[in-house]
Amino acid sequence: MQAETLTPLNIKHYTDGDFVADSEFRYHFYLSIAKHKVSCIIADPLNARVVSLKTFGSPDIDFLKINYDDWKRLQDILQEIKPAYKSKFVLIDNDDCLIAPESLCNIIELEAYYQLHKPILNKSQMLYSKLHIFNTTAVFNLRNETIKFIRFEMPNADLLHQSQLFMKAIVKSQIEEKENKIFVNVHQEFIEVLATDGQNLLFYNTFKYDTETDFIYYILSVAEQRGMESNQIQILLFGDITNSDNAFEMLKKYAARVQFGDKLQQYFYPEAYNQFSSHQHFVLSSCLLCE
Repeated sequence: MQAETLTPLNIKHYTDGDFVADSEFRYHFYLSIAKHKVSCIIADPLNARVVSLKTFGSPDIDFLKINYDDWKRLQDILQEIKPAYKSKFVLIDNDDCLIAPESLCNIIELEAYYQLHKPILNKSQMLYSKLHIFNTTAVFNLRNETIKFIRFEMPNADLLHQSQLFMKAIVKSQIEEKENKIFVNVHQEFIEVLATDGQNLLFYNTFKYDTETDFIYYILSVAEQRGMESNQIQILLFGDITNSDNAFEMLKKYAARVQFGDKLQQYFYPEAYNQFSSHQHFVLSSCLLCE
């Protein structure tokens, strides 16, 4: 569906009083592309501070499928990209991704590994990124039109996958006894499930879900695989879920403890972040870990 036929984007902006728009040369810029949402994050690495988060959402646009001409019509987003920031990063947020051993050091090996587990999208390319976590590589599949937009509009940007940023943020968090917990990052149509002891990757995978029952099943299956009894299961939730969702209430029936995560404590954030729960933009709030 073409962007020009759609209703205006739903734009939300959370900004810091210390943000100086005319000083872009001191900031790092992060563009996150998800299915129905694009997010722009600006951070000041010198002061370990996130200064701005702006989200552009639409249930009618699949930002991972639109073509380059449609991207060019999204002027609100293009305006955010233009300034000459110190560094730029693009973060891909999809489930067309696998975590592979870092020893698979070239795209041919990584593509072969990917095809063992997932189908390759039509008119697409295989890409990979490393955030130096658990000696792993994120190998992911992205349509050519999305890559064209990134390379034409942000030619010098580092292209990364958010899966490894999620892992890195969990490891850097202040959560104790990580090995006894399951970490779940909730997206609109899929979840990321992670288990780690803080030093090693014990489990990571993505699962598409259509119903709350699917949602619960996948998490509990991982817990069973990890050898956890129901009275041992501790789940930390991040992302697109609230305590009023049925899935949250259902989880509490099967796990000893279910709670929401918190943003990283080593960074400073805009006061405007108080408008949403700290678990909801956990990965985006961790963007400085891309350095």
